[in-house]
Amino acid sequence: MTHIEFETRTMVAVSSKEFDAINEVYMNSDLDKDEFCKMWMKMNRSRVNNAKVEAIAKAREEANREFAWGLVNFGYTWEQYNSLADNYFSAYEKNFLKTRLGIEMQGTNGWGIPYFRSVNEILWDLNKYLNS
Repeated sequence: MTHIEFETRTMVAVSSKEFDAINEVYMNSDLDKDEFCKMWMKMNRSRVNNAKVEAIAKAREEANREFAWGLVNFGYTWEQYNSLADNYFSAYEKNFLKTRLGIEMQGTNGWGIPYFRSVNEILWDLNKYLNS
């Protein structure tokens, strides 16, 4: 069994040194690749679960970045840039911005007075997010 085959079957990344030890145990067993990997996954359940959680988090982050990239590269007109973001973005987009990225439609100025932010300000925050 190769390193890549093992990682594909278990969905857990292991170092080459660790794989060498795992492969030695595999070679000394009478199990086929799938049976061995299933047994290894049972014995390392918490590690497998952590890998699944990390994979889900990575997929969610990629989806967030893709959606944010779509908002940034929409092709806004000058009027849209300067319009109020609350009036421009859809309810779904506003919910995405607030819950997934923490970007609010409303801000406060230096004196603590609330105001509605422009599309340009929201795009500034999205660019900061995408470049982080």
